[in-house]
Amino acid sequence: MHIHLQPQHPGQQGGTVLPLRHNRDNPSGMRWGIRTSPGRRKTYETKKMKPGKISVFSAALTTILIFSGCMAGMVKTSQSVSSKLVAEEYNDIGSQYLDRPTFVSVEIMDDGSKVLCVTMKAYGPNAHEVRFFERDCGKYLVAIDKFLEWEAKAAQNKDIFEKVIAVIPEPNGFNLGFVFTSGNEEHHYLNVCWTMGSLMGKISAPALTFDRENAQILRKLFVDLPSMSAHPKADDYK
Repeated sequence: MHIHLQPQHPGQQGGTVLPLRHNRDNPSGMRWGIRTSPGRRKTYETKKMKPGKISVFSAALTTILIFSGCMAGMVKTSQSVSSKLVAEEYNDIGSQYLDRPTFVSVEIMDDGSKVLCVTMKAYGPNAHEVRFFERDCGKYLVAIDKFLEWEAKAAQNKDIFEKVIAVIPEPNGFNLGFVFTSGNEEHHYLNVCWTMGSLMGKISAPALTFDRENAQILRKLFVDLPSMSAHPKADDYK
């Protein structure tokens, strides 16, 4: 089984294996969705991951978290940003996406690049930390605008589907996948996933999930990033 994270144009036909996800309507563990038939109302066939695949996924996620930690060690200066941005995470007990503590900061890396760092306190011991690079803000904005376009259309048509919007390479060798995911006919989400290659193809690990309102807040942060200062305010207090 190869999991392909290739962007598709609207209307493209064929079966596509989609990123790993939880299904709000069928939340019995980690799954991947396979589009099995075209048409306005999309249908999916879901399969449980086999133990071997789970171990590969766990190893991939561990590797991603390690590299995320290494990236944190390359931060030169950092300043917290006041923001109403809230990421969500799927809660198995409640069978729904729930708000999680979310923190935003602007950073300057050792190589001089500016990034927007979004950190979500996930269920369990780990925090999901994603760095969005200023140089790629244009690509992020295109991806979010496409999500907002699809979200409005899907809400009107009561469609349920999941589809890759864009895959954007990162300097650390990983990619960020922007994925449209429907929880049900009324709730649709922008999933930001880490992706990487492995022996079984492309692996994706969920990082951040946003509803429409928070996708718009994230968009505004990308617009403002070039003018944000990463100067630590604490340094002004002697």
